[in-house]
Amino acid sequence: MRQLRTAHGVSLTAAARTAGVSKGHLSNVGFYEETYDGDGQLWSTYVETVAAPRRRQERTAHPAYPIAGDESAFVADVTVPDGTVMPPGRSGCG
Repeated sequence: MRQLRTAHGVSLTAAARTAGVSKGHLSNVGFYEETYDGDGQLWSTYVETVAAPRRRQERTAHPAYPIAGDESAFVADVTVPDGTVMPPGRSGCG
């Protein structure tokens, strides 16, 4: 996040002022993505460092998957193009 901010020539103090928070609370990935044109790089890093370890833990916590009788199948994803990086919790709809 520092590299993205400094590449735009913005100090930590100025970025905090723009975000309306103290320097100690300036860790909002979304703020950096939108303000400094992160192009999904910060979201990707966030997902890999925060969400991916949780997913690995969940998989090992439930070794009985797939569930017998589960007949679901992937057909297509027509709402979000392949390779699209989205922030955690955002759905691909609208």
